[in-house]
Amino acid sequence: MIAEELVDERISLDDWEVGELSIEYDDQEPQEVIRWALETFASDRVAVCTSFQIDGMAILDMAWRINPEVRVFTVDTGPCHRRATSSSTGYGSATGCRLRCISPTRGRWRRWCGARARTCSTAPCRCG
Repeated sequence: MIAEELVDERISLDDWEVGELSIEYDDQEPQEVIRWALETFASDRVAVCTSFQIDGMAILDMAWRINPEVRVFTVDTGPCHRRATSSSTGYGSATGCRLRCISPTRGRWRRWCGARARTCSTAPCRCG
């Protein structure tokens, strides 16, 4: 059960605590790790990011089954594949899950592409 009262403060874990958590959850099912994150952090401080590929969809589905109010976002990298778009629309329609798409500004695209020597060759570059 998701905690009713969450304190709206940042949780800071030191190296020892992270190591202890790593040992504790090492042999747990992924749902248990996701449950821990959703129950530990305030709902406005945790979200699932997915590109709607098979692994991301599995994580999204697990998180949604634990907490249907989980925040979900994707990053629009330009070359949006039709399958990813239809997956996001279909999943959102089937579950009521609200998805947020984050699109970088044109200036950020220019900086990103320039730093990578315009390696975005799978689709027209959005930098220009």
